[in-house]
Amino acid sequence: MTELDLVLQWFAAFVTTAAVEVPIAALALRRASVAVPRGVGLAVLAQFATHPMLWFILPTVLTGRTVYVVVGEATVTAMEAALYALAAPALGFRRAALVSIVANGASVAAGELLRALGAPF
Repeated sequence: MTELDLVLQWFAAFVTTAAVEVPIAALALRRASVAVPRGVGLAVLAQFATHPMLWFILPTVLTGRTVYVVVGEATVTAMEAALYALAAPALGFRRAALVSIVANGASVAAGELLRALGAPF
């Protein structure tokens, strides 16, 4: 696999992740009085802050798919929850964590379904 192949796989996974997580997070942030455009921006920022780390850094330090998925998703979920809590203080950390858990859980489920159907990521 070339570096270009890896980047293209990452990009496909990133777009899939964002398509699932951004609407969930933006809707949940809207309930905390965050305007939809700002919620979308925060959710996209959260993806850009965490997804490359999940794809390019964590595989170099975590061995085994199960460990990688569990530790990696827990790490990005915590990071995204912190971002949401800091950017929308009215949300509070518990609700920010719930938003991140639901959004990341949905994207993991979508990714696993797509992998089972033959997606390259």
